[in-house]
Amino acid sequence: MIKITCLIENIVYKGGLHGEHGLSFHIDTGSHKVLFDTGQTGNFALNAPRLGIDISKVDAVVLSHGHYDHTGGLAKFLELNSTAKIYLKKEALSAKFNGTKPIGFLYENLKYESRFEFLKGKTEIVPNIFAISSIPVIDNDDTHWKHFFTEKAGQKIPDCFNDEVFLAVTEKNKLSVLSSCSHRGITNIMRAAQHHFEQPIYLIAGGFHLKDSHPDSIKPIVSSFKTLKPEKIGVCHCTGLEHYELLKQEFPKETFYFHTGHSIEL
Repeated sequence: MIKITCLIENIVYKGGLHGEHGLSFHIDTGSHKVLFDTGQTGNFALNAPRLGIDISKVDAVVLSHGHYDHTGGLAKFLELNSTAKIYLKKEALSAKFNGTKPIGFLYENLKYESRFEFLKGKTEIVPNIFAISSIPVIDNDDTHWKHFFTEKAGQKIPDCFNDEVFLAVTEKNKLSVLSSCSHRGITNIMRAAQHHFEQPIYLIAGGFHLKDSHPDSIKPIVSSFKTLKPEKIGVCHCTGLEHYELLKQEFPKETFYFHTGHSIEL
């Protein structure tokens, strides 16, 4: 049995827990523990013991992309855990901006660079958990990088999120996919997942970056999910509550809000 717990995201219902604009998932396979993103601050680490999770026992961290709300808690994690490797793409360390506002990786974390492992292609982080770092964009209508920029050779350029990584989890001959912000599009992420794994979909979870977008933005996702037929759809973070409601209307039995403190077993 694999258990996935949302350590922190924008919404919190349980008393004694912290929420913030950010995201962090903890995945426990029984024999290994993986952290997917570290939220915006160290508050995920305050939530962890209240949810029965020991951050010092985490075996590996995977960072989905270089934005502050997914990597900002890394320094706190590294204070609490002296052994785990940090998996990310090299491009995640590039400067990043929303318009002119810097929103990238905190360079104070670079003092721990000896613990970084840079991802290429498909990497099995621990048994049954894979980081996929290549996401070809087939559906351009489901991409989310307007107003986002990065730097290359000292020049500010549009950010196409070549640093984006998602997790594929295999359990009981079914596939679960964890995305963080889906800047390159959850439909494109699912195509990449199916390229590597020919298994029925149990769970699709994470942020789909639809907040404040036009309601029609959800159409390619709905079409894709109707084909994929996931058993569970866990929506959170940058999806937006209005688009969560639209997904809930289309997939009433499958869709749930993956809020801070919520857990699901695979």
